[in-house]
Amino acid sequence: FMGAAGVAVAGILAAVAIPAYMDYVERAEDAATIEVPAESWAKTEPELIDEALGLLYNIQAPAEEYSNLFGHFPEPAELEEIWGISSGEDVNLHLLDDGYSADFNDPAISGKLMIHYDANSQSWTCSHDGLSEDYLPKDCLSTTP
Repeated sequence: FMGAAGVAVAGILAAVAIPAYMDYVERAEDAATIEVPAESWAKTEPELIDEALGLLYNIQAPAEEYSNLFGHFPEPAELEEIWGISSGEDVNLHLLDDGYSADFNDPAISGKLMIHYDANSQSWTCSHDGLSEDYLPKDCLSTTP
C-alpha cells in the first residue's frame, strides 16, 4: 500500500512541478531577450568628463618625469606602453606642445579638456575648449584662446 501511495504522491508533485518549471524557463528566456536601448547604458557627459579629467591628472607625474629625462613629453602610445595609462574607449588622448588634450568619442560632446605644463613654475594648469562649465572643476574653468 505504501508503494502505491508513494507513486501517487510523486505523480501529483510531478503534475504540479513540471508545468511550473516550464513556465519559469519560458519567463526566464523572455527576460533574456529584452533589448536595453544604448542610451540607458551610455555614459553621461559628467561621467565622460570625470573620466577624461582622471586620465589627464594621472598622466601628469609620469609625463613630467619623462620630460625631465628626455626633454619632451611622451606620446600617448608611450604612456600606455611604459606606465599602462591608456585613453580607453570613450576618451582620446593627444599630445600638445606643452601638455595633453582629451576629447571624446561621443559626438554629442564636441569640446576637449587640456592640461598644460609650465616648466618655470613646474606646475600644471587645466583648461577646456567648448565644454559646459557646469561639469568642470574650478581649476579647469579657464578656456584656451
